[in-house]
Amino acid sequence: MIIIIIITIIIIIIIIIIIIIIIIIIIIIIIIIIIIIIIIIIIIIIIIIIIIIIIIIIIIIIIRAAASASSASASAIRSSS
Repeated sequence: MIIIIIITIIIIIIIIIIIIIIIIIIIIIIIIIIIIIIIIIIIIIIIIIIIIIIIIIIIIIIIRAAASASSASASAIRSSS
């Protein structure tokens, strides 16, 4: 009888340890997934910011080129007349 009780206690302890290990593994996996998602979001945000900056720079260059071209044509018109 005592042997049966000891065996059941050992089995219960083993089951509890296995459950705890499984829970810990699940928590670690969830944390890793969350970290990966956060990193992906940060990368996407950085890419969007870089694209916006490039677009702004291109727009500024186009505006400056148009302004310099219009001023150059205006000065050419003035000098010819």
